[in-house]
Amino acid sequence: MRILGGCCGTTPQHIAALRTALDALPEALPAAPAAKPAAAAKPAVETDDAFLRKLRTGQRVIAVELDSPKDADMTAYLEGARRLQAAGADLLTIADCPIARARMDSSLVACRVHRELGMNVLPHMTCRDRNLNATKALLLGLYAEGVREVLAITGDPIPTAERDEVKNVYQFNSRKLAQYIVSLAGEGREMPAPITVFGALNLNARNFEVELRRAAEKLENGMSGFLTQPVLSAQAVENLKKARETLGERAKILAGILPVVSQRNAIFMENEVNGIHVDDAIIQRFEGLDRAAGEELGLEVSVQAAKAAAPYADGFYLMTPFNRVALMERLIARLRTEVTAEKIKREEHAVPCEKPLLSIIVPVYKVENYLQKCIDSILAQTFTDFELILVEDGSPDGCPALCDAAAAKDARIRVLHQKNGGLSAARNAGLDVARGEWIGFVDSDDYIAPEMYETLYKAVQSTGADLALCDYAEVDEAGAPCQSMHVRLEKKVFAGQDLLKNATDSMIQPAWNKLYRRAVFAQLRYPEVS
Repeated sequence: MRILGGCCGTTPQHIAALRTALDALPEALPAAPAAKPAAAAKPAVETDDAFLRKLRTGQRVIAVELDSPKDADMTAYLEGARRLQAAGADLLTIADCPIARARMDSSLVACRVHRELGMNVLPHMTCRDRNLNATKALLLGLYAEGVREVLAITGDPIPTAERDEVKNVYQFNSRKLAQYIVSLAGEGREMPAPITVFGALNLNARNFEVELRRAAEKLENGMSGFLTQPVLSAQAVENLKKARETLGERAKILAGILPVVSQRNAIFMENEVNGIHVDDAIIQRFEGLDRAAGEELGLEVSVQAAKAAAPYADGFYLMTPFNRVALMERLIARLRTEVTAEKIKREEHAVPCEKPLLSIIVPVYKVENYLQKCIDSILAQTFTDFELILVEDGSPDGCPALCDAAAAKDARIRVLHQKNGGLSAARNAGLDVARGEWIGFVDSDDYIAPEMYETLYKAVQSTGADLALCDYAEVDEAGAPCQSMHVRLEKKVFAGQDLLKNATDSMIQPAWNKLYRRAVFAQLRYPEVS
């Protein structure tokens, strides 16, 4: 229905005439509904990058440090980064105002390099210059720019002469900073996936036992590995070996390599630079050499240091002396051909840490057709800092021999032989001897995905939880999944009454799809049938 009207002076005749005119107009068609813009696809969550994937698959990586510019011009810096990338560097690492002198911000430089070159970057973050707000803001920006690694360090102290003008902050130490960075990641938090945090390890510390304890604390606070001070002495190599034995395979260690280029340079580092020790024999070798000869010797010394460090390192952290990019190109080429060509194969891989992070307990009884596959799947875990406890529960088949044979090949495996007591008794026996801070159970007729324990450990680290659990699938004898039995869990965190409710109502009951904090079993054991 259409209603027409008018103001003062309008008569029925006016309205009739208007009606006639409107009726003569063509009928308007209804307008098509406006098209809704297509919903933008939610970007995939990036959990790692090429550098991390290479590191985790046992390939030795090369990270190169190139100090950021002292002024606002990045032209020469970007060219140097391009050359290092072309030479084979896996990662560019940028110091954060070294010796407390202002340079272009390491994080901004990292973002520019990553954006323009597509190169993986590791900006250093010191505790010296930023409070919590500044730190959080910077981390969110780094994540948005695709930067997935940072190095958390305390930072060099401000020189005494400048302390009236430049003030320290130190709201964090490096351990607390690592913990804070890890806490920002997770479902419903500021970052959908974690930023991997590395720290510093001083191989030249006077009291290296204290340094190792601090390194272990850093790992517990969320760090994934370390970049070390330069290896320029036999003692540094020995300390690196000790670090590998103490920290285990979970700590990714990049051995520091700093080319000495002259005797004057060597003497200065030995006497004036904290955290560096140069053997006297190396210092003497540079006596009387000109620049060209000094570089040649420095290159040779660096290659020899890398070879000595290689059995205990996951890669190398190269420090560019005096921005001599050409020297680093040659060093990278030598390392690629002489040191890093093969995957890491350590004899130490079979040497268990005295206190592994994880104890995996496997009760064994009448499973000789499945046991080897179970053991192999555990040894293939991307999370490597574990002990495997095989509790042979009086099995009458070939299982006892299979357990002993596996232990003879890998020293991380421990075997307990006992009279048959049942599943609960076997699990309890494993708990009684377990040394890990975390506990996992695997049934001996099962096998697990390579990333299972790494995924669960990341979950408890990012949430602070005492227990994490994952999906599982039942498979037939041929290994084909039975989809109807596949369990799908949503990513959720439960606490208090919610935990109790879901533990009884909807959470999956088996022991073998979980990672438990050791404290859970402090006063708890599985009920045994007498």
